[in-house]
Amino acid sequence: MDGLPSAPTPTRQLLSVVRVVLAYSLDALRRYVAVVIAHGAESDVDPAAGELAEALLAPIEAMRTKNAQRRASKPGAGDDEGEPDDGDDPMDPTEPTKPGDDDGND
Repeated sequence: MDGLPSAPTPTRQLLSVVRVVLAYSLDALRRYVAVVIAHGAESDVDPAAGELAEALLAPIEAMRTKNAQRRASKPGAGDDEGEPDDGDDPMDPTEPTKPGDDDGND
């Protein structure tokens, strides 16, 4: 593997941009789910609304199921029942932003 460049180490500025983009993405996903659920709540008036809401949320539910199965297969599964096991919280400013950065500050 001579001649292949090593991956650059992310900088604080890049990580802060990623955090902002992630926050906007999570917010957009939450809003999407809220709108779909609100639309599905009208299923007593329009039965097709509930079916449409289920179809629109199916990819998200499939992802949640897949992640739950993956978490269950990890050692120590069930220790934090109901909590996502996606690693460090990218929005927590106290989390280390790079390997070896224990205090989160430079």
